[in-house]
Amino acid sequence: MALTDENRRTFLAQNVSADLVYLWEELNVSLLHQYELGQNYRSMVRFAALADTRAGARAAFASDVTVDPDNAAGRAALAGLVAAWQSALDTTEQERKLKAEAHVLGLPKPLPANDRLAMRVALEASLGSLEDREEPSSTYLALKMEEVEAGEIKASLLDEVTCTVDEVNANFQSSVDSSGRLRLTKERKKAKLPTGSEELRQRLRVEAHTFLMLAARFRNKAWFQGLSSKDFLLHVDYVLGDKIYLLQTVRPEGGPAMSWANFSWQLVLNYEHRFRKEAYKQASRNNRSLTDTLKEARDNAMLKETYFVGPLAMEMASRASFSAGPPAKFQKIDGAPPPPTPDPSWDRDRKGKGKGKGKFLGKPSKNGFVFRKTPDGREICYGYNNGSCSSWEEWNSVSGIASRTYRFLYLFAGPSRHSDVKSYLVELSRKHDINLFGLEIDLTRSTEHDLRSTSLWATLSELLKEADAVVLAPPCNTFSRARARWRISPGPPPLRSLEYLHGFPWLSDSNRNLVEDANFLVSKSFEFCQLCVEAGVAFIIEHPEQLGKVQHMIPGSIWDMDDSKHLLLFEGVETFAFFQCQWGDALSKKPTRFMAFHVHWDSFTFFPGAHRLASDGSYAGPLPRHCGHVHEPLLGKDSDGDWKTSRSAAYPPNMCHWLAASLLGLRVGGGSAASGARMTTSQNLAAAVLQPPELFDWQWAPWSLAKVALLGEPSCSLESKSREIAMSGRISQADMFALCDLITDEETGRGRRPGELPTEKLFTSGAYVHGGVCGLRKHCRASPWTTALLACIINCVCPGSKFTSVLLGRDIKTGPHRDENNEPGSHNIVVKAASFSRGGLLLEDETGDQEMIVNGQLRQFRVLGFVDEFLRFDPSLWHATEDWEGTRIVVIGFSIRDPHKLKSEDRIFLERLLGDEDHGDTGPTRSTSSKVKSPDIEYPFHGYMEAARSYNYGDPLTVSWRGLHQSMCDGCGLNSPGRWRPGSRGLGLPWEASDLAQRIHGLLLRFVSENIDDTKKAFFRLALGRMTSAPFSPESMEHLRDEWFRLLPDSKAASKVAEGQPFYLEALSQTSRLLGDEDWGILTRDPENYGSGRKVGVDSPFPRVPLVFRPKKKWRDYDDSPYQAINANYSSAALVPDQLEAQFEEEEALGMMFPLSEAEARKRFGDKLHVASLGAIMKDDGTVRTIFDGTHSVKLNNRIRIDDHLEFPGPSCVGRAMEEMEDDGYHLLIGVAADVAKGHPKVQTSLGGPWLPRL
Repeated sequence: MALTDENRRTFLAQNVSADLVYLWEELNVSLLHQYELGQNYRSMVRFAALADTRAGARAAFASDVTVDPDNAAGRAALAGLVAAWQSALDTTEQERKLKAEAHVLGLPKPLPANDRLAMRVALEASLGSLEDREEPSSTYLALKMEEVEAGEIKASLLDEVTCTVDEVNANFQSSVDSSGRLRLTKERKKAKLPTGSEELRQRLRVEAHTFLMLAARFRNKAWFQGLSSKDFLLHVDYVLGDKIYLLQTVRPEGGPAMSWANFSWQLVLNYEHRFRKEAYKQASRNNRSLTDTLKEARDNAMLKETYFVGPLAMEMASRASFSAGPPAKFQKIDGAPPPPTPDPSWDRDRKGKGKGKGKFLGKPSKNGFVFRKTPDGREICYGYNNGSCSSWEEWNSVSGIASRTYRFLYLFAGPSRHSDVKSYLVELSRKHDINLFGLEIDLTRSTEHDLRSTSLWATLSELLKEADAVVLAPPCNTFSRARARWRISPGPPPLRSLEYLHGFPWLSDSNRNLVEDANFLVSKSFEFCQLCVEAGVAFIIEHPEQLGKVQHMIPGSIWDMDDSKHLLLFEGVETFAFFQCQWGDALSKKPTRFMAFHVHWDSFTFFPGAHRLASDGSYAGPLPRHCGHVHEPLLGKDSDGDWKTSRSAAYPPNMCHWLAASLLGLRVGGGSAASGARMTTSQNLAAAVLQPPELFDWQWAPWSLAKVALLGEPSCSLESKSREIAMSGRISQADMFALCDLITDEETGRGRRPGELPTEKLFTSGAYVHGGVCGLRKHCRASPWTTALLACIINCVCPGSKFTSVLLGRDIKTGPHRDENNEPGSHNIVVKAASFSRGGLLLEDETGDQEMIVNGQLRQFRVLGFVDEFLRFDPSLWHATEDWEGTRIVVIGFSIRDPHKLKSEDRIFLERLLGDEDHGDTGPTRSTSSKVKSPDIEYPFHGYMEAARSYNYGDPLTVSWRGLHQSMCDGCGLNSPGRWRPGSRGLGLPWEASDLAQRIHGLLLRFVSENIDDTKKAFFRLALGRMTSAPFSPESMEHLRDEWFRLLPDSKAASKVAEGQPFYLEALSQTSRLLGDEDWGILTRDPENYGSGRKVGVDSPFPRVPLVFRPKKKWRDYDDSPYQAINANYSSAALVPDQLEAQFEEEEALGMMFPLSEAEARKRFGDKLHVASLGAIMKDDGTVRTIFDGTHSVKLNNRIRIDDHLEFPGPSCVGRAMEEMEDDGYHLLIGVAADVAKGHPKVQTSLGGPWLPRL
């Protein structure tokens, strides 16, 4: 019977190694030839040993396979066979060298990419496509292959069973190979242990796929004979079924017949590991199939008795106390407050040490020792003793009827004290009939409370599902600011800084261990907080405030960590700072920061928003400079030899009382349910007394005499108060209330009912537009001090904002409306100027969860809240005021339509009135490129960033090279997203910017896929210089641009190209502005822009752009040749006059040059005329590169000064990018250099003086 192709494929699959078949297929060896070769060569190594030379291989193939070398097809087939042999020879030789080196150096053997691919293809052929979380990592697969080759497979712990997703976090370790070269290898990293049944199921799925891939590689191994995914599914079902995880036990005391066995999750993990260990051992030592040994392990009663039943019985018997940590369920603590220290006898009994002396807590029974009371006399239900207590109703039946039940977790609780949070929780729960359960975890209370244990965190994660609130206070000893003063005050040195947030690289082993332990605890704390958000459980995490520079360094803080910033992205998570001394019983002011979720705060004074640092690293808010008290510095040691900082470790008792009330949602301080004190107009005087005088840290430098002269003398009490505040350099909340009280009634807000709120006040100033006519509001001239003060507040809170008008409003509520007279594409800035809650905006959004009827049409809205004291939104969208609690005071900046229509004198006056002397102009033509800061400013390590810091997640990458450290440079400026990790870019972009970016990205993806069939092939053609023309037709490009323009506010203007320009600068300008680019104005809006033409900088330096470039500190020394205005060309130009003339005529046709005779030039420019020498360099393609010498004689370059430093990526930055690509799972980094033909001549310039080339 004749063989079919299917018969041949079956033979190859069953008899030839997958990597060899893959090699043949990759080099297009025919199926017939594969079948003929497979009769004798069934492995890569044997096929590579077929011959010693290419000639020998060619001769062997000619005799062993059916091929006719006398025709073209036969010769091509023979060439493919020789190429396959050569590839096999090279692969096996390289693999042999790598394995030999790994063996000598004791490193894990590398896994060839072809081997892994072949195994994955074989597995997917039977199971279908694998997701990244289901595919074993190359590190783990290589480890298992090494075990197979060594003859014994081992059962890895489940945190070592990693998938490709886990592998992205792997680090690199260096070693020296046998030839003395430095070699970098990927360090084997561990994943997290499974914390639940689904995570266990997923991890065992990875283990199963690992062994199935090995089975495809080692077909002849007896271990893998008959092995299938079903064998591991049976194992998973066994572990997670009613034999182990869902085990039920007989329940005593006449209750239900069966109940769930209450055992720890760690017990399941331990038994599962022992199960696999036994099965793998039997398979390896007896050369048996894993299918059989896994089944035998399931039936092995001795194995189950030894590693599951026995430990389960001991675990349940050892459950002698609710304080033994961590227990399976919460302790009930609804009785009297605990004593200051635990009873020693109870602690001995709990730990199983001592002789059992002390209080009689229970009695022996047939089920073991049964406890009936806690040490302080509280009753324990029977369900606790037999481990069956699984419902809160049973606990409630012991304590009677309660108003509600509350469960809390307190991690890093510290030693027990009489007036701690727990004692006040107990006291308040008794007063308000609350059934209270809780658990306090701290190493000072029990050695079993070591939060460095991942298993303990896993147990707490299960317990979290039943909790109502969690409090975390991770240790701060390695973050202490006191360490930074070690040179002036005796004490330990610092261990970390803002630059080295996770610890200095030069730490000793002991300090490194200390820092790594703290890093782990902080990381797990933030991870636990995220679990709280996902589960809807309230949490509070506490740590000292980041107070900026001290002793020429900025100490590190957990609030600078990426985990902290990522947590703030979740809806409902808030952060604020406060002084602990406001409760009156603190030993120091102890500036503290909370991050919290769904906590109903009792009344107190707090300062919302994330911490801010000034450009020099000093603290800029939100806390004021002083707390209003005098405290002893906590430096050095006290008379007892203890560090003074230890005094402030515990919370003040009054603060503990407030925290307990807030956790329980009680109002014991007389305040409302607000995040801070709620004040109405009638409480203004009390607010001025109770609130600190410096509620907001909005500070500004003294105004110039010119600006003070412009504003003149105050004309009313409102103006006098505004001048008083402006000249003081800062403002308090009491000042904001006073300003509102001095405002005369002006108008009712649009979209609201007149007279709805008697406390309404409104002040509007700046420019207006009505019926196409622009002008200045009356308050610009009548109340210039107030107008300038409001503009100053906006610039302090949100530097770089653009607005033409300002508004101060108190309790103004507007219905749904759109600001149709605002400048298209502009954004309104709303500054929160009082401590009210909610009170943001309801903004139109198709994905919003709130509905309102607008003009008879149902529309969706979302809530846009305040972030860092302000919010920004697009006024062209429908929006309305969100309801609020307290007194809502806001300052708003907005831009009217067509501000250029203002009269020249009005525009100049408005720019001077609204201008920010600290941050540049804020007038109608202002952009951030006009921000001029001193070039002597000390730049932070990562640069002077504003929007880029908030738009991207965390800090830019840090590059280390030859012992030096620098911030990542990608050549596109300090605000370039390319300086951040790919996964960290754009996470903080406003919704409008993110939406535009996604739309443009979608347009480009669709455009490329529609016009290029094979993008990879096109890319390599471009990289190799084989793409001689654009792959896109002019029509398709025009259609793409039209789609782009339609996404912009003014699509008509965007579609136009400025005269003399080939670029769509207006479209680029609108796009970059909407995306938050801080230098967008340079394109079309600045006085000197690329649209109208830029001067080349002769005798007028370019303005600094500090948000894009660092200051330039070195300038090149130009040749100091004698000055001469008119110069002849160099001889190199005189040799090629025809080529130069043809090139100039071509550029003249493009509008880049224009001809002028020397006589006409002298007549037109007179003594200002300068003629520079021309040179010429011949290129390889026969064309000429023109050299315009602006240095020698004419000294043009000598008169140009650029204060911005242009940075370009070097080898260290490229290497860092390669590391990031490797960590993200990409093993190939390709860079393509490109050049724009005649790029510089295409840029429009403004002729500041006639410097001409001579032809």
